[in-house]
Amino acid sequence: MDKKVLIGIPTFPGQEYCLEAFCEHIKKIDYPFFDVLFVVDKGEDDYKKKIESKGFFCAMLENEKGIRIENITNCRKLLRKKMLEGNYEYLMFIDSDVLVPQEIIKKLMNADKPICSGIFLSTFSVQGKAMVAPVAYNFAGEEKIRLMMKNEVLSTDLKKIAVCGFGCCLIKREVLEKVDFRWYEQSKSGEDAAFCHDAAKLGYETWLDCNVKTWHISYPPGDERNEKFKIGKH
Repeated sequence: MDKKVLIGIPTFPGQEYCLEAFCEHIKKIDYPFFDVLFVVDKGEDDYKKKIESKGFFCAMLENEKGIRIENITNCRKLLRKKMLEGNYEYLMFIDSDVLVPQEIIKKLMNADKPICSGIFLSTFSVQGKAMVAPVAYNFAGEEKIRLMMKNEVLSTDLKKIAVCGFGCCLIKREVLEKVDFRWYEQSKSGEDAAFCHDAAKLGYETWLDCNVKTWHISYPPGDERNEKFKIGKH
């Protein structure tokens, strides 16, 4: 297992509250061949310096800041460019508020899928009520998808799905050579859904590895509200 991985981390100062804990988890990843690159929006010089003080490289977008989805899509575009220009076989996206297990790269790589995500939980509005669920969507009939429920990901199975989030997602080089990142103008969201959709049209399936469970830290470390997003051991 000697394939080189670029871990790409789009971030912004709003997630500084968990930067220390996040960086400690990244440093503990058990895989010999990976580099880490954070990306921040233009003008976020102080946050860039803080990340670099932790011992990591951090790039800054040249684009003027726009709406949030535009900024994060531009971050992903830059990370894709850096990955393709470098000697990397995979791009691993990790959100800067997601704590990952040490074996995350090995496990996702062992699945040997073009696009493979681990599990991370977030809050969704379902029929007007807040619900904690995995950031993953399954097929629901012709050209329809549905949000998966937490009880569907408690196993260690590998599941073919329609769309994954990019909170902890490993993507093969051959996919990124053919598919770029974009977002849905109408909804002002969905760069992950758009990518999975575009990749599927070229025959690249999206998979969810239920054996890879992460912890989405939506609040400062130590805040008991984070417990509802915890799945697996961390």
